[in-house]
Amino acid sequence: MKVLVACGAGMGSSQLIKMKAQKVLDQMGIENTITHTAIDEARSMARNFDLIIVNERFVETLPNDVQARTIGLKNVLDGNELKEKLLEKGFG
Repeated sequence: MKVLVACGAGMGSSQLIKMKAQKVLDQMGIENTITHTAIDEARSMARNFDLIIVNERFVETLPNDVQARTIGLKNVLDGNELKEKLLEKGFG
């Protein structure tokens, strides 16, 4: 699965989400390749990914056709929240 992780600047939070997502997806047995970037770049790149993970405040800024496969997190460091939302979206 190709995963895109984004935050405001594409450095701090997205790197933390990337590490957390890698751990959770690996634990769930989901093969993955994760890319992280700034939300501005993510808007144009999102269609090329199977899953997009962002802070929940960015979900509605993404194109409508990718929002269905986007996970918005309240707490980007909470692996349990990510796992629950992955399961809700049918991943794993």
